[in-house]
Amino acid sequence: MGIILLFVIAVASIGYLSYACTESKDVEVKRSNMYTGLVISAVISLICICFTWGVSYQSYIGLKKKLAVVEQYKETVELYADKGVKEFTPSVSTSSELTDLKYNNYQTQIGEMIREMRDLIVQYNATVTSKRVMKDCWFFSWLIILPEDMKTIKMGDYLQ
Repeated sequence: MGIILLFVIAVASIGYLSYACTESKDVEVKRSNMYTGLVISAVISLICICFTWGVSYQSYIGLKKKLAVVEQYKETVELYADKGVKEFTPSVSTSSELTDLKYNNYQTQIGEMIREMRDLIVQYNATVTSKRVMKDCWFFSWLIILPEDMKTIKMGDYLQ
């Protein structure tokens, strides 16, 4: 709300200055300059507000994408971990060297996915937290798009 109020004050000030600083004594010329100043500054303010809303909405969409990717990583890590444990249980016919090499590759893949998932969760949480702080601030509150269901996530909730 604060930034919108600031834009309204700026538009009114520019309109007043356009009227007051006109050198002509003709009232119609002064009013014409005032209307021009009001319209131009209002359009610039609206562009700034719409741009801010667009950026906020774009980051909200990015958060939803990150959440979907985290869910996918969770399922993939669980699948790999489950498959790796079941497939590579030592048996009589399998040599331990071959099993260790295959299982090592699975461990590497799972480890890499967990690292990527961790980095994605950190980015997600940082963005959600910054948007929440801005949403709580009276200055930006009307321009930030953040639904109430967007919560920070814990990696432990996804890996069990």
